Amino acid sequence: SAAGGEKGREWLIALAAALVPCPGTILIFVLAFSLGSFALSVASALFIGFGMSVVIFLAALFGAKANELSSKRLVSLKLYVEFLGLFVMFGLGIFMYFLSDNLRVL
Repeated sequence: SAAGGEKGREWLIALAAALVPCPGTILIFVLAFSLGSFALSVASALFIGFGMSVVIFLAALFGAKANELSSKRLVSLKLYVEFLGLFVMFGLGIFMYFLSDNLRVL
């Protein structure tokens, strides 16, 4: 059926996206290998993956609950939250830019 083929295609897209390595994990591997510990690099990569999955899961739960509440109550609340998120991300970007200039990272 068409729905079965579409679902299989979605899984292939998810699998292809999962094959792209995380730059942070690669950095951890390089740093741990420079220390000479393969076990440390594997443990670090596993904990990074676990930590990110927990944060993403909690954000998904929070987003689903906020979406449910906003659809029941105020639609304008959703718009305010979206703009607040944009301003927070923009502010963090500016903060990181000035911080990197002070630390001479870039």
